[in-house]
Amino acid sequence: MYEQSGEKSISSVYEEELAKAKKIMATLEDIEIDLYEELIKLNILKKNSNLEIYKRIIHEI
Repeated sequence: MYEQSGEKSISSVYEEELAKAKKIMATLEDIEIDLYEELIKLNILKKNSNLEIYKRIIHEI
């Protein structure tokens, strides 16, 4: 890789961006789980409900 005058190589930039993306995806998954739990608490969704209904409700929110 080419590193001149403090520039980062393409692979190191890629690795950093990949790490950021993974962190964001993990955060989004946590938010989705929290939302699902809240919908169950509010009796909008029942446990083991139909996945298509769940997806439709999420998209409407």
